Amino acid sequence: EFLAVISPYFPDSLASRAHLLIPKKHWLEEEGTFTALGGYPCGYKAQVLPSFEGVKSTWDLFQDIGQRLGWVYPYPSRDALSEAADKEMRK
Repeated sequence: EFLAVISPYFPDSLASRAHLLIPKKHWLEEEGTFTALGGYPCGYKAQVLPSFEGVKSTWDLFQDIGQRLGWVYPYPSRDALSEAADKEMRK
């Protein structure tokens, strides 16, 4: 079986078993809204720390992986997704 791990934490508990290890920005290096496990937004957080050059956000990582697999996410940006989610929640 193939295991890819996307994590800002190194070493990660799964890193030793991963075939592919992809670094991502730590939550302190990103800004935006955060969603609880139940699916509701918890609030907005500004970026606190600068990120390392070349390390991508979760959004950008999944966009890139999807495009390489031939799948295009229906929302061009996180802002577009947030707007659509807000619109759905207000129905």
